[in-house]
Amino acid sequence: MTVHQEGVEIVTSATKDQYQRAIDKASGFRIARLVRHLGHGIYHVPSATAGLEYTVRVDERGEYSCSCLAGQAGNACYHQAGVWLSRIRDQACGRPEAIAQGRVEAPSSKSGAGIGFGGPLWSEMDDVPSLAEIIADSAA
Repeated sequence: MTVHQEGVEIVTSATKDQYQRAIDKASGFRIARLVRHLGHGIYHVPSATAGLEYTVRVDERGEYSCSCLAGQAGNACYHQAGVWLSRIRDQACGRPEAIAQGRVEAPSSKSGAGIGFGGPLWSEMDDVPSLAEIIADSAA
């Protein structure tokens, strides 16, 4: 995952477990239902703090970034995971805008120093499917 902050590129060093925790937190907060897609890979996601909203961007490679403090530091956050879950849901429902954005992959590819929300599955890393892989398989 690449975060652009004042012209500086920050690369995430998150692990599979950190992404899984972000997905679990987004699922627990039911954030996916609150995500607003503004177009061109830009999403607004509410904060756990009332009245605040963060911007999540998904670039053409499927890399996610977020304007929250964790995202600005290059870490996986539940806002990014919420967007990922909402994209999976929209694609599974056959929504045209989701299909036009391209296939959403399970959070799994090596991205920078860590593992990102886009790309091939974790099959080369372990044999136990994660919750994200189960969701992605059921959506396919």
